[in-house]
Amino acid sequence: MADLDLTDAATFRYWNRHVIRFADLDPTGHVNNVAYAQYFESGRVAFWEDSGVAAATPGATTMIVRMTIDYRSQLAFPGEVRVGTRVLRLGNSSCRLGQGLFRDGDCVATSEAVNVLVDLASNRSTPIPEGLRDAILALSHG
Repeated sequence: MADLDLTDAATFRYWNRHVIRFADLDPTGHVNNVAYAQYFESGRVAFWEDSGVAAATPGATTMIVRMTIDYRSQLAFPGEVRVGTRVLRLGNSSCRLGQGLFRDGDCVATSEAVNVLVDLASNRSTPIPEGLRDAILALSHG
């Protein structure tokens, strides 16, 4: 799955939308790089919520341990973007998500993030339960 083209909208099944806010702009009038990271974050959070991670793993949460963003073009206000999210690799306690940020059908950025399921009491990684694994893959792949 790691060789998927994150710049191709057809790669994604799971989507959400975000309105570009005036507050997202930098002094040059372009959307700030931090806003791109926030769009990706919102996509990841929605993905995890829709997977049922909270109900499936009481006392645990997902934590991001690594994230990269490749910026492909600038964004401007006003407008709307769509974030596609999918699983690239599902490990024992970790999941690498791939994301694409699109405006008007064009990919403006891609991101990869490694998330780990962490037991809050011990602050250590914990295995992803089988039922949750199935839900994560179903949400990502259909």
